[in-house]
Amino acid sequence: MSELKGWLDQKLGQLPDDWIGAARWLLGMLGGYRARLGLLSALRTLTVLLGVASAAVNRGVIDAAVSHADGIWLAIGLFIVVQVSTSAVSIGLSWFSTMLGERLSNHLREELYRRLLGGRWDALTGHHSEQLLSRLTSDVSSISSGLTGTAVSLLAMVVQAVAAFALLIHYDASLALFVAVLTPVAVLTSAVLSIRLRMLQQKVQQAEADYRQRAQETIAHVEVVKAFGAESDEAETLSKLQGEHERLVAQRALLSAVANGVMSFTFVGAYLFAFLHGILGIMGGTVTYGTFVAFLSLVSQVQSSLASLGGILPRAASVMASVARVREVAAFEQEAPVRTDAPSGASWPALGIEARDMGFSYGAGGAGGQSQAVLSGLSCSIAPGEIVALMGLSGAGKTTLVRLLLGLLEPTSGTLTLTCDGVPQSCIEARPRVGYVPQGNTLFSGTIRENLQVGNADASDGEIERALADVSALDFVRGLPEGLGTRIGERALGLSEGQAQRISIARALLRRSGLLLLDEATSALDEATELSIMRSLRERKPRPTCVLITHRREVLPFCDRVLALRSGPDGGGCLVEESVPTS
Repeated sequence: MSELKGWLDQKLGQLPDDWIGAARWLLGMLGGYRARLGLLSALRTLTVLLGVASAAVNRGVIDAAVSHADGIWLAIGLFIVVQVSTSAVSIGLSWFSTMLGERLSNHLREELYRRLLGGRWDALTGHHSEQLLSRLTSDVSSISSGLTGTAVSLLAMVVQAVAAFALLIHYDASLALFVAVLTPVAVLTSAVLSIRLRMLQQKVQQAEADYRQRAQETIAHVEVVKAFGAESDEAETLSKLQGEHERLVAQRALLSAVANGVMSFTFVGAYLFAFLHGILGIMGGTVTYGTFVAFLSLVSQVQSSLASLGGILPRAASVMASVARVREVAAFEQEAPVRTDAPSGASWPALGIEARDMGFSYGAGGAGGQSQAVLSGLSCSIAPGEIVALMGLSGAGKTTLVRLLLGLLEPTSGTLTLTCDGVPQSCIEARPRVGYVPQGNTLFSGTIRENLQVGNADASDGEIERALADVSALDFVRGLPEGLGTRIGERALGLSEGQAQRISIARALLRRSGLLLLDEATSALDEATELSIMRSLRERKPRPTCVLITHRREVLPFCDRVLALRSGPDGGGCLVEESVPTS
């Protein structure tokens, strides 16, 4: 009980800020869908009004038939009109609700996906990919179903309860009074249980997220699991996570059964009272057969509408929880807009690099966190068209420097700029002119052509073949069953590591970039292939500036200079120029 009270106090204390702020944000995200949701609400309200009207019409038809009244055919005609109208509106409502829900989900996902991709890299990497995916899928689905379900039905619930209760009072005030007393008690009891149910639901969702996250990572790194013989340990870990999820689901199911039982027995009691009251009325001549049928219908409508209203708080809380998680993604700090108007059919001019006393620390400016210096006092100048090798021990900051050059991170001290035709630009402004080959396997599921066109969607077959030839990949691609149309699986399944690296380098070359960043891009290649690629890069016309992170000295004769990262006095890496070994 103390846990429930604490949860209620917390929710009530957060209610104005959480709900009002979330509602305003959501309304802003809906745009033109607000009018469509209003139309859906109107259609649902019309449906319940037709339901209430149906009870009155049914009463008239039955009483007219029993009494052989002259207006029987008019009553039957009205009955047919109401039933046909109800069916037509219900069919249209079902289609409209389904399509609106799907389009609304797609609209929200597209908006969030754009903001996610446009967000700063360091903001994105602070969240697990599975959690971000869950917000784009499960949370958006929860919001969409909440809007097209609970939110637009709110007016319909109120209208149904008021209209059915008013008609019930008109027919029999004593029966209406009994329903008015009994039903709210059951609804309030069920609402309290529903709050407790919502608390359990949050725990179930977290347990499911923990399981999915662990399973995703295990599958993604299955070769590591197998290499260390950890299959049994991982299976045991997942089994424990499943067990915790199952325990919470069992608690939720029991509490749900109790809540439903309270509502069910109360509703059955009210229904039985209406039934017996009607039977006794018929026997005593105070209730007609038509009124008896109307009693049963109206009592059910009052109960169902009040039950729906009683459960709206936990359902709304669930939607608002999803809105809060989605808002966090939407609130990611966005990168500055980047122009991508590359010269048609031509390459960008080679870019120069200028660093002046530049430093970078992870965690700098973070609340309560200690900064970790990675680079400090770094100054260098790389001329357009130079091929420069960047060397240093692991952890010295080489990959961090690449991320700075890509504009994914910003220096915490000093300056770092790229120059095009002598005009300095920030790294993020110049990103469209930069080609990048990261460490590891970064190909997508799809065809080889689709992977190559990530670098340049408009690349011709001639350009693609030239790029493949420059990385010694044209022959092996032509030898595949469907050539460029050959499909590869997740993490380049179907290709060797060396083949995947060559495709990644060709993808970067197709970008026609003025700066090429190669982060251990040839680590899986044999020496002959690696040197052949380096020779092609050096002979490429026009030749981009190239920064090559490598530990292999065999490629150094193809470089104009070698820059080495060494630990500085404050722990951050700083640049030291080395001589270039001769071939």
